[in-house]
Amino acid sequence: MPQLDWSESAFVECLEVLPAVEEYATKHRFEVVQRDLTLVVTVWQFESVATIEVIRTESDALLLAFALVVRGRARHLKGQRAECIEFTDAVIVPGRMSYQEYRQKRIDVHDAKQMPGLDSVRLFVKPLIRIEIPRHPAPL
Repeated sequence: MPQLDWSESAFVECLEVLPAVEEYATKHRFEVVQRDLTLVVTVWQFESVATIEVIRTESDALLLAFALVVRGRARHLKGQRAECIEFTDAVIVPGRMSYQEYRQKRIDVHDAKQMPGLDSVRLFVKPLIRIEIPRHPAPL
């Protein structure tokens, strides 16, 4: 399983929060609170997996949750009008350990022939939390 190509400092710059880091840097958890929403991005760099959660802050109600198996990389894109974290060649799966469940079914989520991925998934936090799955990613 490949290790995720990413930069913790690029995430900090874009998300403007410091992560909670588990021992041995196996897990980085970024929590962005905006108005009534909280975006939680958790990166497991040695598994090449990121989870995305959107939570209603006042009630802790989970509004959206999914995981990405990232075959490409995670990077900070910065344009004149916007900036985001972009996950390239990613497969959306229900949860962090889903890649193991697929493996038991003899499906390799890291093989693009067996499991086609998305060109990109983009996370924005300015001015508001937004998740985009562009069909053909354009420059920012």
